[in-house]
Amino acid sequence: NAPRSSSTPSKREDFEDRVSASTLMMKVFVIVSAFLALASAQAPPSCEAPSVFEARVLEVVPTRRFERIGKFSYDAYNQRFRIAEELVEGTTREYYDDLYLHKENIGYKFNLKTRVCEKFNVTWTFNPIEVPTGAAFTSEVYIGSSSAPNAGVLANIYAGQRTVEGPY
Repeated sequence: NAPRSSSTPSKREDFEDRVSASTLMMKVFVIVSAFLALASAQAPPSCEAPSVFEARVLEVVPTRRFERIGKFSYDAYNQRFRIAEELVEGTTREYYDDLYLHKENIGYKFNLKTRVCEKFNVTWTFNPIEVPTGAAFTSEVYIGSSSAPNAGVLANIYAGQRTVEGPY
């Protein structure tokens, strides 16, 4: 056995260096894992819906041969909304224009085909389109596609309890 030079580490020093390096790697792994866990556990912030907006509506139920095509207008300030739509069931087509005036507790259903207008009482509470205070984030879903640009919408799902209306 030849004597060791002072520049060559001993087996013990080599072992201590490897243990120190693996301990450092373990600490880094634990810290990174903790940050990733914290980041993934954060719920997205709730957003406020526009107080006034319009949207297109499309509902298709092939098994019933049913289609709903329309336009939805929403006004949170005046607590009102309107739905102008075409309903197709089989070979029957109907056209309606519905207006709900919650502040006045009045609604109008106008059949555009027969030109008959019905006035009725709006007896339910106006529910603003919003994420209510105290709602809990439950998940995210894509509506449409996430594989192509502008082919879908990422929607956040919330759950909770309204004081008057109950769970949502």
